[in-house]
Amino acid sequence: MVRAVDEAMESGDLAIPHTVDVEVIGNLKKAFDSAARSADAPAGAGRAVVQGALSEFKRLYVLYGIHDANKYLEEIDRMYAEIWRDPRMAGAVSKWSGVKERHGKGGARPAPDTHRADFMILSTAAGRAAQGEAVRLITFDHDLVAFGGAILERFGVEVVDGAGLPA
Repeated sequence: MVRAVDEAMESGDLAIPHTVDVEVIGNLKKAFDSAARSADAPAGAGRAVVQGALSEFKRLYVLYGIHDANKYLEEIDRMYAEIWRDPRMAGAVSKWSGVKERHGKGGARPAPDTHRADFMILSTAAGRAAQGEAVRLITFDHDLVAFGGAILERFGVEVVDGAGLPA
């Protein structure tokens, strides 16, 4: 993952949508606190690390941040609705639902009111792809990864599972 980000930075192709910035700032502390609990570390053990990571991320966002583009939100909603109706996608939908249920998030299909950040990030990526840019959306979000083929076909955005990238 670090190598992918470094390569994108070196090529000048890195872009960080505003929604990603908001999510990182809002969730980084929660992620570190969760990891500390899992490791039986005292609460707040990683605060200095979190502050350092946030500082680095803010530096990246200043250099590579872009405004969100909401032009494709309705088209994304239509894509998910079509996926849920398409019998050829039943296996992917079932697999997606299983992952969501294991994480206690239910199995209702992604929609703008329940998955606003995902829709905004994908809309921003689709907008850049529509301008002729080659877009690789690196994410750990299963709502996007599970339907990467449909997203590529529909919007020209390559969804890359961050979990599959070498460190």
